[in-house]
Amino acid sequence: MSDQLKQAMTQPPAGPSDIFGVAYLQLCQISYMTPTAIPQWVASEVTPFSPGGKWRCAWGPATDPDDANLVYVATYADSPSTPPTCAIVVIRGTDVDVGMLGALSNKPSKTSP
Repeated sequence: MSDQLKQAMTQPPAGPSDIFGVAYLQLCQISYMTPTAIPQWVASEVTPFSPGGKWRCAWGPATDPDDANLVYVATYADSPSTPPTCAIVVIRGTDVDVGMLGALSNKPSKTSP
């Protein structure tokens, strides 16, 4: 683990220099891209925590039948030769037309049009 990453993990977040917050926001923003493009966007557009670090889409993206909800897992490795330092589960979507039980089960409710 790099010194910069260790330092960032042990200090309280401070405004726009919060490298974790920036990465989390980028991962959320990427969830609105075309699902097939998400792995490429994760690998190329998310700011690494340290020089040499790499993000990758490790699982997904998976969507429900009407593409209202999406989930994927992104991992970060401090260098190509190390195992991932963290894994982030990104969940996008709120299908408001299916009711509470439909949203929980990802199936349309009987009252939806």
